Amino acid sequence: MIKGWVLFPVLLLLFTATRSFYGFGQMKRLVKVGYIDLEAVKNNFPNIELIKQKIYEETVKVEKEIAAKQAVLAGLENEYQVKSAGLSPEQKKLLEMKIDVARKELTAYVKWGKDYLDSVKDRLTTPVKVKINKYIRLVSIDQGYSFVFIKGSDMVAYYDVKYDVTGHVLYKLKVDLKDEKALILREWKKKNKVK
Repeated sequence: MIKGWVLFPVLLLLFTATRSFYGFGQMKRLVKVGYIDLEAVKNNFPNIELIKQKIYEETVKVEKEIAAKQAVLAGLENEYQVKSAGLSPEQKKLLEMKIDVARKELTAYVKWGKDYLDSVKDRLTTPVKVKINKYIRLVSIDQGYSFVFIKGSDMVAYYDVKYDVTGHVLYKLKVDLKDEKALILREWKKKNKVK
């Protein structure tokens, strides 16, 4: 019969050998990866058609105003071409100033219109994006996903922070830079024969 004190080291040795053979000694993580068709979610979002309609209506209003300002400018330019030969220098200068004002108004309105439409889109779609992101996160956590990618893209819609290696990379980078600085200093001292 084998004594307990002899059996324990034998079992420990056997367990260690088995563990290293089967890879139990390595840290293993199960990673569950999924994807989301973000366009399908956006297109099926409740009331999305109303939001799209509102954006369309505002776009049409801005485009109509731009077209009206372009028509005014075109009319002034046409008037200048037709009448410029028969106008006095003062009248010609006045018409040129009107054309210049109309161009500046058109340019300013086009910029304002773009900014306005961007703000309308942001105001109407931001709550949708926030809600979609909230539910992506909730479903991902609930179903145990580590990463959820956006279909047709390399963008990540959700990731589990336990897989964030930023801190490790920063640590290694700092250590590497510290070692690099020390090497540069040693080479400089060697080159300049400083002790």
